[in-house]
Amino acid sequence: MKKENKKPGKGLYISIIILTVFFIGLLCVYLLTNGFSKPLFGDGPAATSEKTAVTGRTGASPVKSGDIGSGATHAATPPTGTSSHVTGTSSNTEPPTDIQKTTGQATHGVTETADPPVTVTETTDPPVTVSETTDPPKTTGETGPVKTGEGTERPDEGVVYKTVDDSYFKDALFIGDSMIETFIRVANLDTTAYYYRGIMINSILTKEFIKIDGKTYNLENALKINSSFKKVYLHFGTNEQGWDAPKVFITYYRRLLDLLKKYMPDAIIYVHGTFPVTKKAEESIYYDNSVAAFYREQTIELCKEYRGRNVYYVDVASLMIGDDGYMKAGISKDGVHPYDPNVKQIWLKYLREHAVDTEKSAY
Repeated sequence: MKKENKKPGKGLYISIIILTVFFIGLLCVYLLTNGFSKPLFGDGPAATSEKTAVTGRTGASPVKSGDIGSGATHAATPPTGTSSHVTGTSSNTEPPTDIQKTTGQATHGVTETADPPVTVTETTDPPVTVSETTDPPKTTGETGPVKTGEGTERPDEGVVYKTVDDSYFKDALFIGDSMIETFIRVANLDTTAYYYRGIMINSILTKEFIKIDGKTYNLENALKINSSFKKVYLHFGTNEQGWDAPKVFITYYRRLLDLLKKYMPDAIIYVHGTFPVTKKAEESIYYDNSVAAFYREQTIELCKEYRGRNVYYVDVASLMIGDDGYMKAGISKDGVHPYDPNVKQIWLKYLREHAVDTEKSAY
């Protein structure tokens, strides 16, 4: 008798389907919980390379030398542009000046947008011993230039002046900061000037900014080419008011005078007292009116030290100082630089009326 082969019942198929769905469900739960980074069986390496690579790119890229953020500052060599009666371009580099000879127009020189904050030393400057670290006393005007009836001796004691016309300045050389630039731009003289807005008494000794015949020179090398000037006018002390050791100012000034006398021993050198600033300008970190007054005192003493060597103090600053020791109202628009009418009516007028008569002066 034959045995009948029984076919699996529907219940078995249903059970298989239920188990399959169950295991698929478990697999889905596992994958959703652990992601796809871990294998189902064994301890394989975690797939972290992508995360690591992303993390490595989250920081800033390395800063190259000279980029913003490198930590380099440009307090002593600010962005500049050339300014003259021909050119007036500006850039973020330090273009050299053109030859500083003018014929009734503004003299060539290097300019910038503002007088920057400063430090005492630069990497290219000659070494100086900064042992005098005491700041000058914070005075307000009483330490300004010696005036008639004050003190025991005027800075120009024994000096005889004569009045001259503008031809007197034809063989003169003006050297200095943005004050000299302002004067040259407005005075409209036929003269020569080496100026650089932002220049300081230390960097004037080494900085290459004077362009002659397509080449750029520092002051000494420029004087080697041309030292025929009969008069030299100097102004410094505006950009140096933020120095930590202001007393080194006169140390550098002495070096400058010695350099000029080396190449022009017979030239008359006129040393401007540092101009005052307004009380409003003094709110800036760049300017300190009491330091300007201190510099005036120092330059007066320096000129006395060079008695007999044709070095004279130029007291234009006293005409700009008010009763409170600050710059008088109406002298300047920015609180620092004299503006156009005053350059001619005060400054140029003073220089015309205070040309030293070396033959009559007992100095």
